[in-house]
Amino acid sequence: MNTNPVIRRLSSAFAHWARSRRRAQGGFSLVEIAVVLIIVGLALGTGIAIFQARVEQAQIDTTRTRAEAIRQALVAHVARTYRLPCPAAPGLVSGAAGYNVEQGGGTAACTTGSGLVNNVGGAPPLGVSRGTVPCTTLGLTEETCLDAWGSRFTYFVSNAATTLTVLTVSGMQGTMTVHRVTPTSAATPLQGLAPTGNQLNACSTTAGDNSCNLAAVAVIISHGANQGGGFPPGSAVAMATGQASIYETPNFNNDIRFFQNEYVKDKTNAFDDILVAIPARDIISTLSQNNTLKDPRVLMNEQF
Repeated sequence: MNTNPVIRRLSSAFAHWARSRRRAQGGFSLVEIAVVLIIVGLALGTGIAIFQARVEQAQIDTTRTRAEAIRQALVAHVARTYRLPCPAAPGLVSGAAGYNVEQGGGTAACTTGSGLVNNVGGAPPLGVSRGTVPCTTLGLTEETCLDAWGSRFTYFVSNAATTLTVLTVSGMQGTMTVHRVTPTSAATPLQGLAPTGNQLNACSTTAGDNSCNLAAVAVIISHGANQGGGFPPGSAVAMATGQASIYETPNFNNDIRFFQNEYVKDKTNAFDDILVAIPARDIISTLSQNNTLKDPRVLMNEQF
């Protein structure tokens, strides 16, 4: 049943009028049939639009739920190993050896190759590694690590955070910033912005104010319905970035600044990426609350 009140009233009024005409004349005229078809068309069009909107919202909700599950799995990984995992290689397809497994990590830097880049923003250990979420390493199903449009989540992580130990994890620091979509130039959306200019994960305008600015140590990204920059499970190359708008470019290029915005469907200004930024403080505070993270001096005493 159509829920649009205007169409319901039109349909009811026309049905009443048609019954009266039918009783008086014994049939319908071509005009009456045409009106019926118009009303049916309006009802179907409205119903389809409502259905599409609900499907779209369900896809967004599913993707956000899965991104949150990945965030929780990353925190749990730090609780077990005292470091964040390296990304998986996006150039490996489902079924290949090493698929969805972190590449490197521990005491070694994240590896490169097969689509995995580890020098974004600077040489290791200062830069950021970019690949896909290492689902197998995190103990997650492959479905959890796919967004609702069938692409693997892109995963950025600070290189220094992948080689931490029980004694150094408390010093974890983020380097990635998240900005609003208010470009100063259509061609280069971030041109002219100060380090903290337009930054969402900041509460200070002072660059490098790590006590206040919550620079992310890891970022999880769904590239949305247009999939521009995303990696499907069966593809060793990213989906055509030409599908993405200029506002989504910072979420798949080689820098450490990202855009986060409300869902925009307009083709020219489209933005359908879903981004979860994880500041180091969130991880450290969670571990401290559940007593996973202890003062280094206490740990040394326990070891001796």
